[in-house]
Amino acid sequence: MKPIDRIKFAVAKTSAELPYRAVPDWKETESYKDDPSILGVRSRKLIAHPECLKPHETLNLVYIGIGAGLSFLAMNGEIVGEYGRHIKAATKGAVIPLGYSNGHTTYIPTALQLEQGGYEGNDVFFPPRKAVAF
Repeated sequence: MKPIDRIKFAVAKTSAELPYRAVPDWKETESYKDDPSILGVRSRKLIAHPECLKPHETLNLVYIGIGAGLSFLAMNGEIVGEYGRHIKAATKGAVIPLGYSNGHTTYIPTALQLEQGGYEGNDVFFPPRKAVAF
């Protein structure tokens, strides 16, 4: 194991609004309420909490630098592997992405995954083709 050089703690915070491609209207939300799939579960939650029926999700990002060569990027969403690999490559492995940190707002597939279809994040919370890409 390689020791960490000079310990220098750093924290930075930012957020990004991730817009949905489209948001179901109230009628569409109600049409799924009896569906036994996750769409029904989500529709029932949205009916119970209409304030959650919004045009975007807020992704909160927190950078935590522990020392030279060891940092974390915590986020309240679930990024797909492609984003994790990109973060690691862009930082030469010095930043480790941490999903599900401080809550869970949404899956964050790539635009290509949404375009190709088949990815669970494409229709897990809203009907097909309405998920968010980062």
